[in-house]
Amino acid sequence: MVVAVLIATMAFQAAVSPTGGVWQDDTADHRAGEAVMAYKDPRIYRNFIRSNTVAFVTSLSIILLLIIGLPFKYRFFMWALVLIMWVSVTAVGVTYGASIMVATPVIHKDSLSSVIQIAIIAWVGLMSFLLVANAFRHLYQKLRDSGIKFPSWVKRCDDESVNSLA
Repeated sequence: MVVAVLIATMAFQAAVSPTGGVWQDDTADHRAGEAVMAYKDPRIYRNFIRSNTVAFVTSLSIILLLIIGLPFKYRFFMWALVLIMWVSVTAVGVTYGASIMVATPVIHKDSLSSVIQIAIIAWVGLMSFLLVANAFRHLYQKLRDSGIKFPSWVKRCDDESVNSLA
């Protein structure tokens, strides 16, 4: 819950005070209070707003689901919370990337782009690994619960040790 509250706080703050600030005056092109980023780099601003909104809404969803007292004995609810948290944390990463792209001087954008590409590849790889590992863990539990015997080299995990990995 602490992480969800921190993400909600960060997303709210990023929305009311976007990277690059807001216009301070009204002109024919913009109004006071509008994000400068929206005019300087509209494509990045759209990505920033989308990912920031996803981070905010998913973190609020996690907070709400935890407050109403979901029955955590059901694995479905735990999986749903984990999935929502993954989406929220990923959205924070995208928001961060958009902010950095806007705040970086033009002469450094090429090197920053390659760093961001490497970070995206690493993140997608990590998320894929976690997804596959959790799928195998879930499959193992289902097969074990259905009575299938595994070879001795496959370590038997009791429910407590398996759940501590999640």
